Amino acid sequence: MSKAFLKSKIDKGVKQGDPLSLKLFASTLEHAFRKLAAGWENRGVEVGGSRLTNLRSADDIVLFSTSATELESILQQLSTVCQRVMERSILGVKLTDRIRNSILRSKTKVADVALTAAKLKWDWAGHICRMPNDL
Repeated sequence: MSKAFLKSKIDKGVKQGDPLSLKLFASTLEHAFRKLAAGWENRGVEVGGSRLTNLRSADDIVLFSTSATELESILQQLSTVCQRVMERSILGVKLTDRIRNSILRSKTKVADVALTAAKLKWDWAGHICRMPNDL
């Protein structure tokens, strides 16, 4: 390796397409899924005596559930935990630092995923209501 590479410092983030970005994303996502695993023992589908809730490969995730309601709950939990983990990762803050999520969000300027999803859901519902009945 060149000396320039060894001396380079990464301050914030990694550029898109960088081979390291996928590993950082996967590592952060693994941390989020480990936090969720304790509450997901009875969720997902049974395969060979074990519960399967998700499959992950690179930046793709497949979630399994026995009902739409359960899947919606899994998605809500996943999006909330992932957002919190990503925000803390961006700022280099640990849980032991005891900084509120609202303060982290104001520093990262990231919109709350749950609020954005709820707004988009209502926007879509309004769009569907305004559609002509003959379609």
